[in-house]
Amino acid sequence: MHPNHPGIHRSRRPRLRHASGPVVRERCCSSPSRSPSFLGWVCLLGGSSRAAARAVQAQTNNHVVSGEQTIEVVLANGSTEQAQLVGTAAADDLAVVRIQPFAHMTVAQIGDSSRLIVGQEVLAIGNPLGITETATQGIVSALNKSVTESTGTTISNAIQTDAAVNPGNSGGALVNLQGQLIGIPTLTAMNTESNTAANGVSFAIPSNLVETVLQQILQQ
Repeated sequence: MHPNHPGIHRSRRPRLRHASGPVVRERCCSSPSRSPSFLGWVCLLGGSSRAAARAVQAQTNNHVVSGEQTIEVVLANGSTEQAQLVGTAAADDLAVVRIQPFAHMTVAQIGDSSRLIVGQEVLAIGNPLGITETATQGIVSALNKSVTESTGTTISNAIQTDAAVNPGNSGGALVNLQGQLIGIPTLTAMNTESNTAANGVSFAIPSNLVETVLQQILQQ
């Protein structure tokens, strides 16, 4: 995808869109006949020994679950679990949902996003365009970016990456090559001239902020 006249409108700021899509889904109780809509991805967090003995916390984007009355989490084996919304942090576009432990459960280990360097290889994991369990490869393109969503929410210290991020990646995982969660993909820049997604310009919420917000929500 090549932007039209790339050197002419340098002062224009790209619009940003959410990368929301499959894996977390909701049924709107006010419209029982409505089919479930797939809204985004969740990332199971916590130590495996603790998680096996209690309910599991799953982190996702606030815009994935905002306004939903019933939330279902679709597991890798295709089964579904009812999820409870624990709390949200709209200012950071983050939310925590809770599900019951299940057999052969694997949870994400949170890495230290402050140790990221530009050029470091990363993987974005999610369900882009409904294609389940997809990983795309890229690098950390830039660090400490301030980006504002269409809703007005500003994400500070965002990670910019050129790993492909599409609808369905929201709330998923940006991981390093050690498999540690270092960010949550949230936004894709839009080319304002063609009104299409910019090629290789996406942003993730850094894992250190995710961990801080997770603890704040759980302590409420």
